[in-house]
Amino acid sequence: MPFDDFEHLERLSAVFRRAQVLDDLNNDMAGRETGRIRRVVHGDVGERVEERKRQQRQDSLLIETALDAMLRDPVYRARYEAFGAFLDTYETATQTALERAAELSDAAQATLTTLSEAASTLDGQPVFVSEDARIVDADGLDIDPADAERVIWREGAPGYEEYATAKDAAEDAKQTLEDIEAYQAELDDARQRWADEDAPMTKDEMDALEKDLKESAPEMVRRIEREVTHSADSKTNLEDVGALSLKG
Repeated sequence: MPFDDFEHLERLSAVFRRAQVLDDLNNDMAGRETGRIRRVVHGDVGERVEERKRQQRQDSLLIETALDAMLRDPVYRARYEAFGAFLDTYETATQTALERAAELSDAAQATLTTLSEAASTLDGQPVFVSEDARIVDADGLDIDPADAERVIWREGAPGYEEYATAKDAAEDAKQTLEDIEAYQAELDDARQRWADEDAPMTKDEMDALEKDLKESAPEMVRRIEREVTHSADSKTNLEDVGALSLKG
């Protein structure tokens, strides 16, 4: 072999060895198993990487089994599942209440808008005549007698009491909607807490939270929850009667 070719092969071999050593070093530091005997030993990097992975697996197992260990207690499992069922029921009732409240709020606001548009006006603003014959604005404040001459009167315009009743209804409906939305946020927080596997709820915590959620539920949510519960109980009773009839 010519001397030049020999030197060329030596240089290529040296480059290959350096690349292989670098590859072994990178795999060792990353903790990767390549199926090939490592040609480099970089301190205890491989051992430390494997130890870290083992610790991570152990930590993950501990987190995963924290709730599992508590659920092995039949008393705790029953309470945990019951609280989940409670959340299901109240979330369903709240969603239904939210839809009804939104419809009522829209309807109340539409009525108020209709009355406002049908009212007599002063400088483009609605004015009304009260039952005691006063001329007032939408807030019930008296119109200056000097300005009353500029009122554009409309036949069949609503009186102030009719408008005030519609205004109160619209405000009440809006407040009800906002209250239900706030309660829904409370339920969302409770659901997130119940589903937390890192720190499972205690039975006492579930008892207290369920009590608070029942007491803070808006009236419409309570009414719908009673409707849902009564309907479910009636269905169960009918199924029991049917089963007894079949047995008879």
